[in-house]
Amino acid sequence: MPITELVLMRPKPDTQLRKELDAKLPGVLSSVFSKRPKLDVLCLGTKVDGTSEDIHQQNELCLFLQWQDFSGFDSFIGSPEFATFKESMMPYFAGPPDIQLYESPEDGLIRTTENPSYFHVLKSNPNDGDTETSPQQRTAINNEWEAFIERSRLASGSNDSLDFSLNGFGLRKDNGAFLSIAGWRDHKVSGQ
Repeated sequence: MPITELVLMRPKPDTQLRKELDAKLPGVLSSVFSKRPKLDVLCLGTKVDGTSEDIHQQNELCLFLQWQDFSGFDSFIGSPEFATFKESMMPYFAGPPDIQLYESPEDGLIRTTENPSYFHVLKSNPNDGDTETSPQQRTAINNEWEAFIERSRLASGSNDSLDFSLNGFGLRKDNGAFLSIAGWRDHKVSGQ
């Protein structure tokens, strides 16, 4: 089953360090992840506030990865490449990243292009706590998400604005949580 990994990273509030990070990170991500087996998707974005204004200098970076299964994620976390990557990036961040894992449906990823411009990330805890989400709840939540994506796509007036969508249920420390991610080419559409 595919595994969605969402990594939230808070850069240090230093303008010069942020410039260095912005220049360095895309190349580092490409070199570290381009040859990873079982990695299907890698996207990087910055957190945007409720008015779609980029608060780039002060807020979190979001790294979104989709692995074919847990073995791909686990082999990377245990690899020397991860240790080197982590060591080279930590000087730029205010603390350790928040790594969240979600189990995604086999057919959960619908992608039409490689690099959407805007992501809409929604996380909720339908069961409050570590309670396992029942199969019936998973089906109902998944159906609601798919209906929302279809309504959003239709409301945008264009089938071409939605690049991809996926959803999943939390694993490990995020057990019971629901995550949904949609990638859009137009921020006006993504905010509807």
